[in-house]
Amino acid sequence: MAVKTFTSGEVLTASDTNTYLNNGGLVYITAGTASAAATLSVNSCFTATYENYFVTWNGLTSANDVVMNIRFRASGTDASTGYRYVQLQSYVGLGSPSISGSNTATVIQAGGSSNQQTSFEAWLYNPQLAKYTLARGTSTNIQSGGTIDTYTFSGFLYNTTAYDGITVYPASGTLTGTLRVYGLRIA
Repeated sequence: MAVKTFTSGEVLTASDTNTYLNNGGLVYITAGTASAAATLSVNSCFTATYENYFVTWNGLTSANDVVMNIRFRASGTDASTGYRYVQLQSYVGLGSPSISGSNTATVIQAGGSSNQQTSFEAWLYNPQLAKYTLARGTSTNIQSGGTIDTYTFSGFLYNTTAYDGITVYPASGTLTGTLRVYGLRIA
């Protein structure tokens, strides 16, 4: 759709307003909430309506200094092989940055977590399409004593399966919080 330019004195119609409201930006799809759970899965959140998605996690884990993991799901089952990732970890106030990666991973690592508070945001590309599914994002967590850790992560599934859901979980312990899923309109 071509972008319409309005001029001074021109009438903005209901039709124009509805067209612009319906053809741009992020659309809230659903959320999943966990309370002291080992994993949090959100099913049927990726559909043919959108190619790309944005997810946010805000919560905490029962364990300190554990990795938060992401897996994609098809028909209620997590994909547990075929992940490849590169992760840049920056420890603000705790040390030098480190870089890690794997071509034979079972998850996409979304950075560290603490029992204080952790959050991440990720862009997901092509989960519902028969293409490689990619993820990239950032993670921040607050450690006891007020130290903050930040991570930048990316990864993909090296297959062309169409996925309809997502799972997040800590490497150990349990998690409590909310995962929100948004679709990116194709305008």
